[in-house]
Amino acid sequence: MRIEERLRILAQESTNYALLLSQWEFDKKLIHRALNSVATTFPHYSLHDSSHSSTILTQIEKIISPDITQLSATDCWLLLESCYWHDAGMIITKEQKYGLVTSVEFRRFLDEHIESESDLIEHALIIKNREAINNYSEIIELSDSMTFLIADFFRRKHPELSGEYVTNPQSVNINSPRNYLIPNRLFGIMSKIVACHGKNREEITSLPHHNDGMDADDYAHPRYIASLLRLGDLLDIDDGRFCETLLSSIGPIPKTSQDHKEKHASITSLYINDDIIEIEAVCKEYGSYNAQRAWFDYIKDEFVFQSNHWHEIAPNNKYKSLPIISKLDCRLIDHIGIDNLPPKLTLDPKRVYEYITSSAIYNEKYPFIKEIIQNAIDATMYKTWGELIYKRKGNVEGCDNYELRKEFNELLGQEKIDVYLDGAESNDEYFNYIFRVRDYATGMTIDDIKKILNVGSPTGLKRKRAQEKMPDWAKPTGFFGIGLQSVFTMCKDVSIKTRSPHGSGYEITIIPTNSKPDFIIKTFEDEFFHGTEVKLTLSELKIPRTVPFSVIESIKKYDPFYHDSFEVMPLIVKDEVKKTFFTSPITLYFNNSTIIGEEQKINDNPEGIMLDECTDFKRGVDFILQVDLKGEYSVNVFYKNRELETKGISLGYIGVSGMIDIFSGSADEWVTINRTELKRERNEDLFYLLHEVVENNKNVIFKNTRDKSEASFYYHSQFNDTSDDLWRGYIINGISVNDYVTGKESLKFRVGGARFKYDSIAFGGNVITKCISKLARNHQLSACFSFLEDVDDTTPFKNSYYTFQVLLTEKSMQNESVDKILIKKLYGTNSERYRYIIPCYDEKFIGISMRKDDVPLWVFDLFQPWDFERYLVMPANSIENRREDARVIYDYYKAHELTGLDLNSFTHEYISMWEDLGV
Repeated sequence: MRIEERLRILAQESTNYALLLSQWEFDKKLIHRALNSVATTFPHYSLHDSSHSSTILTQIEKIISPDITQLSATDCWLLLESCYWHDAGMIITKEQKYGLVTSVEFRRFLDEHIESESDLIEHALIIKNREAINNYSEIIELSDSMTFLIADFFRRKHPELSGEYVTNPQSVNINSPRNYLIPNRLFGIMSKIVACHGKNREEITSLPHHNDGMDADDYAHPRYIASLLRLGDLLDIDDGRFCETLLSSIGPIPKTSQDHKEKHASITSLYINDDIIEIEAVCKEYGSYNAQRAWFDYIKDEFVFQSNHWHEIAPNNKYKSLPIISKLDCRLIDHIGIDNLPPKLTLDPKRVYEYITSSAIYNEKYPFIKEIIQNAIDATMYKTWGELIYKRKGNVEGCDNYELRKEFNELLGQEKIDVYLDGAESNDEYFNYIFRVRDYATGMTIDDIKKILNVGSPTGLKRKRAQEKMPDWAKPTGFFGIGLQSVFTMCKDVSIKTRSPHGSGYEITIIPTNSKPDFIIKTFEDEFFHGTEVKLTLSELKIPRTVPFSVIESIKKYDPFYHDSFEVMPLIVKDEVKKTFFTSPITLYFNNSTIIGEEQKINDNPEGIMLDECTDFKRGVDFILQVDLKGEYSVNVFYKNRELETKGISLGYIGVSGMIDIFSGSADEWVTINRTELKRERNEDLFYLLHEVVENNKNVIFKNTRDKSEASFYYHSQFNDTSDDLWRGYIINGISVNDYVTGKESLKFRVGGARFKYDSIAFGGNVITKCISKLARNHQLSACFSFLEDVDDTTPFKNSYYTFQVLLTEKSMQNESVDKILIKKLYGTNSERYRYIIPCYDEKFIGISMRKDDVPLWVFDLFQPWDFERYLVMPANSIENRREDARVIYDYYKAHELTGLDLNSFTHEYISMWEDLGV
């Protein structure tokens, strides 16, 4: 017997039951039509129309076939209706879509995909980063991406929406009749049943076991209906669930959809009745195999749970138990599995934990000092931002960044963090100390504690929501969740006492083990305590074998013949705090004495000028910079008040010195896991960021530079700034730049020599050479290069060098020229290293020359950074056959359409050029 047939029979016996049948006949037709619209939002999904609903009913009827004759009228009606209503939540109106894409929730949703690197990351990036449409084909790409993302968003919410539509069908224009003839209570129960199909299986038992139906002999059993709906939904697993016509209407579908499609296609055998369930699948790809195994596990777990709770689910003990699963067999063909699973990279948790908490990633002896204080600073920033929001009654949107930040920093300045180092009982060999860091900030909830115990877990939801409203400059550095783990493994007697405002207090004791530590958590009652205190024991040799460079001066006070100990730990702690956090606006105390609190400034110039600090909100940096063409000082790089090491990048080449403090972007974008170094892959980004800051903040950098002619020369040459003529008075080698550009004097350069003062400029990758070459280009001046002389170095280092001069003239008066002797000299110095290009020094070789833009990567310019119109390629000394070398160069020219010569003519001219140079 079918369930609908059972309801028809009962409807003939009672007019009350006839009402249920009438309602169902209306809804069956209405929902059938409405479900056809699901494909417009979910074209890449398996079909969720009435065919899916009908199949679910069929699978349920197979499972409970002996019990259908026992079903009450209301149970029949609830089963029929819920099977059709359960995916109605996938009916999405245009208003809902508009509401979604304009909401904060959608931006969070995009970020979630990007951060989790899901298979929709590409589409999330397309939507998030799209600024303009350049051609019509991009509109289709954008439409496909938006379809995939909207579908994924509402897929997660559709069970809840289905429940809402049951009680308010008019919200999606389903004109399902609602009147007093069928109690609203029953529609409310149906709403909970359909919503339950997408919840955790444990939610089944939260539904009523029994409920009144339509009359005295009729009862509803919501748990039973909800359980059968879940099983029927899971068992609609056969192939043929996807519509190829729909799929052809949209671009390449996400991998998860493709895996889901192949999962259904993999079914080779399916048998379901009230006694047993047997399903077999054969997969051809790892993706579908993983999806099918996961689905089989879901089926198995659902049946196990419901079977274990069947006495709480079935209407009474007369109902037959669920069928047993006799076979769920999924095989992978044409691929090799490992232990019947697709090959997958796994990490040994113990070894990974040991690595991330050991000295392997820390290049210092006491990294935990910084980590604990940084955590205290982060907590204080969260607290202060909350106070600012409260003070402004939540109104920070559109506020002036300067004023808002000033107010924020003033509030931070009223906060404090206490650092203590107290002596403990020592022994003959070691000093022992109790080290404590106490903040008065947000404290930790039990969820925050869970995050600490889950190494590397992302920021908690509460703080993530707080960060969304915070400008970059106010966001704490907090990331990774790994730094505190170094405390647990490197230190002894670690304990944490914490309490959030209006929350419970917790005391956490860390118990060391041979691998990951154990934890004891207890509550405490102290309404006057708020914030967090971390306490641990430190030990240091009474006569240390090594000391940090920062405390080297203290050795002067130690005489091993007079003293039996040399105490450095207080100096180390104090120095670590001062060195790392000296730009922090929060007051830091060490043993009750202020060590951070007064306004901090970077002072990198010998005259002791107090430089102006500036903020570039557009680029997300604070900076204190001055023009420094001699490269006497460097650029110190910070991330949110903590200095970083910058390896593999020379920032001095930019021509400024001072500091730059980045506050934009997250810490894991910029900083290595130990928080001490800039990530190598961000070197280029840092270079361009600094370049943009320098270019767009001329006024403050100009003001900071003592020699205004130096600053003017820099901005005039590098950025073609014509706001003043001070650059003409800048002195290079005792001669003004004006005399160079007017051709009155020649620039004198040298190659080689030691780092001492000369009457010439070192030629190559230095800022002054770079500025002069750009100045010549901006003023359209020709450069004439002439060799001068070889010079024997009279210094004790005996570093010989040679000199040449460059005369700048107007292009109309003289073309560029380069002395052949100079080319040969430069090439002789470097020829063994790389492949080089040189300026086209003679017009007769124009036919075999090329422009700079046509030169392939990793071919180097002997006259860098000077720019010329045309270039020639020098021979590779690693190749003895010069004719063969010229042929290879010819092949490149022909491939890039750079010459019209034939091979013989080209080869002849190139070899003639090399012979002319004597190389």
